[in-house]
Amino acid sequence: MKIKVATYLGLLFYLSIVASISVVSDFDLWVTIILFFGLPSIWLLWLLRPPVSLFLPVAISALATTLLFESIAYSSGLWYELSDFQVRMFGVFPLEIFFWNFATQLLIIAVHEYFSDDRLINEVRINWKNIWLLGFLVLLAVIGVLFVTTMSRVVLPFAAWWLLAGAVVSLGGAMIFSHTSSRAVIKKAGLTTLLMLPILLIHELVSLFSFHWVFANPAQYLASINIAGELYPVERFLFILLIPLWIIVVYESYLDDSA
Repeated sequence: MKIKVATYLGLLFYLSIVASISVVSDFDLWVTIILFFGLPSIWLLWLLRPPVSLFLPVAISALATTLLFESIAYSSGLWYELSDFQVRMFGVFPLEIFFWNFATQLLIIAVHEYFSDDRLINEVRINWKNIWLLGFLVLLAVIGVLFVTTMSRVVLPFAAWWLLAGAVVSLGGAMIFSHTSSRAVIKKAGLTTLLMLPILLIHELVSLFSFHWVFANPAQYLASINIAGELYPVERFLFILLIPLWIIVVYESYLDDSA
């Protein structure tokens, strides 16, 4: 336990140093993603030695959720990302966001396995649960593509709350269809969420001060706060709480041992 605590505190210390340097040096989005999520996830996964089969479902999940969230965010004016590069997915949002999502999901799983679970990542096998999960992710991707192409002018009032509600409903559906989610899974997912919270909040502050994310439409949010002169929606904080919980419950119920 002492080793785990020391390792976690060391990770937070590293991220705090990176945060300070990032803001002072005005690192772009790519560099920030690599330093905050890429390197820590590579380090923890190197210690865990996961099977190669883990990366494909995480990549599919990252692609599907990026397409859905970013397309609705841009069409409804929830947030915008600033990039130093011209390459954008569907000509709308930066390509870096997919890699941010992918690296973030890998880091959440790595933190979960290393600090909250048994440090054993099982080989991903094809079964009915994985097929159901794949179908659900494909559906999310299709909806995202529709929004980013044919429905790009559709504005959803309070779209952030619709996304939050959808995430909560899909989490409940995932637990019901898996037939394996237990209190132990929820408890460990909650612990992982608490461990990820400082990491995600540090990154949010860096992104806000470095203008990687811009929240420019307060009318779309029910509540927001002012941080050093920058708008920050409360709904965004709720996403930070929900995303690790969602990822770990789905990971345990469909890709791991559900225990």
